[in-house]
Amino acid sequence: MAPRTAAVRQTCCCFNVRIATTALAIYHVIMSILLFIEHSVEVAHGKASCKFSKTVYLRIAELISSFLLIVMLFFISLSLLMGVVKNREKYLLPFLSLQIMDFLLCLLTLLGSYIELPAYLKFASRSTRRANYLPSQEGMAHNQFIKMMIIFSVAFITVLVLKVYMFKCVWKCYRFIRYMNSAEGRSGSKMLSKVVLPSYEEAVSLPYKIPEGGLAPPPYSEV
Repeated sequence: MAPRTAAVRQTCCCFNVRIATTALAIYHVIMSILLFIEHSVEVAHGKASCKFSKTVYLRIAELISSFLLIVMLFFISLSLLMGVVKNREKYLLPFLSLQIMDFLLCLLTLLGSYIELPAYLKFASRSTRRANYLPSQEGMAHNQFIKMMIIFSVAFITVLVLKVYMFKCVWKCYRFIRYMNSAEGRSGSKMLSKVVLPSYEEAVSLPYKIPEGGLAPPPYSEV
């Protein structure tokens, strides 16, 4: 009983894994609905990014792919919520896979920004044109640019740590639900083994028990 109690009270950084996973699932479901509504309004008013496509086929492909991604995120989040509510650990696997891919993409983005930084600085120092989104040597001092990169790195690493924490919560919740289901299955099989009665052949083959100090009952005979 002690391991079962410890598993029920399992936490992750002072938070219960079921509560944290449920809150995470509700957040992603709500954000998916809001993102779908926002993207639909942008497409209806012609403000989406697909308006820059040259051909009609590219616009249709971008619209379909963007809506499919949002719908897929909604169903994955809904699957996570249903898995926590109904204690189905297999429903948590799509969200775990999505978190792994999201973390790897963010990590590659961070590493790519530092790999391209020397070439970017060289381009910014030699470029005669000024772009609003590219800091140049004329528009920004070197020390200020370094400070901006440090702030960007700290913020990005904080986001990565938060993603790792969310993955840890969902993973612990997955293990917790799987343990509870396996424990219930073992207890159910033990109860069934206790109440199963022998078959007719087994009951007939059993030896007769004669009570102490008494005679055996008379054999059965048809009248």
